[in-house]
Amino acid sequence: STARRNKYLMGETVRAAGVRAVRQCRATEWSQIEAFLADWNPNPFVAIVKPIQSAGSDDVFKCENTEQVKAAFDKINGSISAIGLVNEGVLVQEFLSGTEYVVDSVSRDGVHKVTAIWEYDKRMANGQFNTYFGMRLMQVSGPIAEALVEYSNSVLDALEIVNGPGHMEVMMVADGPFLVEVGSRCHGGEGSWCPIANECIGYTQIGVS
Repeated sequence: STARRNKYLMGETVRAAGVRAVRQCRATEWSQIEAFLADWNPNPFVAIVKPIQSAGSDDVFKCENTEQVKAAFDKINGSISAIGLVNEGVLVQEFLSGTEYVVDSVSRDGVHKVTAIWEYDKRMANGQFNTYFGMRLMQVSGPIAEALVEYSNSVLDALEIVNGPGHMEVMMVADGPFLVEVGSRCHGGEGSWCPIANECIGYTQIGVS
């Protein structure tokens, strides 16, 4: 499914299923972004600009004015992404202020099992607003974890991920969770998280898959 790789289609598919999704705009021309920003009129002005289809934090910009959005658009549009694709347009999204989590899951015949929840530690460093410093394994209990599991399951259903692993990034804001993105794959990071999961949980997403 294209919606599992294209971040714009991913968000719109989730929204169409009645699951909350971020405000966003896909644009191949600057005039489209100008119209989107005029209609949205963010206050305070904070927007995310990134490729429609890439990986990691490849060319992800946090912009605080129109000029920065234009500069990000000009840099991304038509360039080659980290996964070797031509960026045919860019994605502009509202900035989600909160705590970012990873929800790792494995599904079989549409039944979803959350294998781990991780809390990201991202900070400003070297001029990048979302530099990874680490992540912390969470207990899958309590109000936050329960909300993440419920939301994650809804997203997996919306994207029709019925079999196999899912690696989902979710931002928990003041009024609940929002999808950042999800990959139909196991958690990456070259498997550096596996020993932690094995010691703390007794199994990993890879083993369950």
